[in-house]
Amino acid sequence: MKLCIMGTSLAARKLYDCASASGTFDPCGFIRFDALDMDFYYYTDDPGGEPLPARLFSLSDASAQVNNHHWDGVCIPDDNYLQIRIAMVNQLRSVGVKKIFFAGITEDKGVSLTPFGLSEKITHTKKEILRIAIYIQHVSSHNGAYLRNLIEESYTNVVVSCFTANRAGLDGKVLDSLPVITLEKAAGLCENQELDGILFIQKPNGLENQMAMKLLRDRGITGIYMAPGKIFDYPSPLSRWLEEMLEIFDLPCQIGIVNINVTDHCNLNCSACNHFSSLLDSRTKDLFWEYDMDTFKSDINALNRILGDDISQLFLLGGEPFLHSDFEEFMRYARKVFPYTEIGINTNGLLLPHLTGKLLQTIRECQINIRVTAYPMNKVLIESIKNVLDAKSIFYCIGDQIEKFMGMLRLQGDCDPQRTFDICWDKYCHSVRKGKFAVCPTIQLIDKFNVYFEQSIPFSPDSGIDLNDDSVTKEEVIKYLQVPDEICRYCDRGNMSWPDWSMVSGRADINNWLASECAAGDGGWKN
Repeated sequence: MKLCIMGTSLAARKLYDCASASGTFDPCGFIRFDALDMDFYYYTDDPGGEPLPARLFSLSDASAQVNNHHWDGVCIPDDNYLQIRIAMVNQLRSVGVKKIFFAGITEDKGVSLTPFGLSEKITHTKKEILRIAIYIQHVSSHNGAYLRNLIEESYTNVVVSCFTANRAGLDGKVLDSLPVITLEKAAGLCENQELDGILFIQKPNGLENQMAMKLLRDRGITGIYMAPGKIFDYPSPLSRWLEEMLEIFDLPCQIGIVNINVTDHCNLNCSACNHFSSLLDSRTKDLFWEYDMDTFKSDINALNRILGDDISQLFLLGGEPFLHSDFEEFMRYARKVFPYTEIGINTNGLLLPHLTGKLLQTIRECQINIRVTAYPMNKVLIESIKNVLDAKSIFYCIGDQIEKFMGMLRLQGDCDPQRTFDICWDKYCHSVRKGKFAVCPTIQLIDKFNVYFEQSIPFSPDSGIDLNDDSVTKEEVIKYLQVPDEICRYCDRGNMSWPDWSMVSGRADINNWLASECAAGDGGWKN
């Protein structure tokens, strides 16, 4: 088999020598790689000044040689940096070269070859033709173009119709010969059934993805898909990742956000805290809980085993998560197990200006987002918080100023559970606690409210999916997430009250948690 090697780096030279010695393939030369559009330097000249052992071809020459069947294809050394491999594939495909292989050197100096895409194309079974747009963040998206090439090489009836971006300035641009349209226009095409969905690329830091997904969900669009970030890795397991992508096309991204309350304790005492952290007294103190390292690892491992990269966001929160003494290790372990998932921390920010340099560096190294909830209490610290995070190049988002809370509980339990579920945004914010996976955090935290206010809203520590059950599948979890919980009868999102933000002073007032028609006087409820 005659293959030309892309690039002239040390990796390309080493591959040439091993291929020649082992006879794995006949290396017929090198192809110049144009890296002018990359944001780093990549030298195409021969390193060390030594002459190349074979001819150096241009991209157009390579295209002619492959398409005229003088070569069997082009191979890319797997030692190259990830973004270089992606750019190489895109460049080859742009000039019509479709026979592409990734080449690795084995321990015995032989060469292993993995074809780009699958040896046989997959026929997608969801519908005759699945028309999608790929979401990108800028018009020079190497990953977007690579994903389009990968899909077209591997599927018979998944068609990439266009690229889409949540930036008006990109509307009308062209990427990889396809138009770029705004997300608003793409949503309209979905509503008019001219597109079947939007495909996102999973990122460790995916704030923009989530804002775009929210816009789509708010418009009732269900065709939201997530390509696993690992498909961009060294492609020896490429077939398996592509099979996972096939599952994703059959099962849209429905897991959403998974929250882990690392501690119930908080350094604020908000009067209508939806995690009930302000309801600490002698009666509820035994209900306040925090993770130890072993339990945290167990739950993280179980999430990965069952759901893997289908989790679009993993949030560590509380209470106030930075109060936990093992929080740095929690962050490191979560990133180790979920290398491609967006991981975030929800915090009130009061402790951020006082964090150690080591802890801040861990946040940066683990590519973790900081989401600061802006309360009146921390308003004077916002600039200080920004300075600390900017100094360490940490991704962060400062929320809008919180002036009111939301009261939504209805103690009679006579709400229509399906109606509640249909308009609930918390059904996308799932909760993990003590080995259980629940559709929303209230299911797992309402016991504090019950004990403090002497109420009986349904609560069971066994509610939800048992993460320690090895027989649980992803499909079972998704099926569970589509059905209202018993607690939905006690949640009146159609008549929410809006109490002013305040701190609990003395005994907490139950009315701060109740829906509007329950919050007049004592409403007949126990206080």
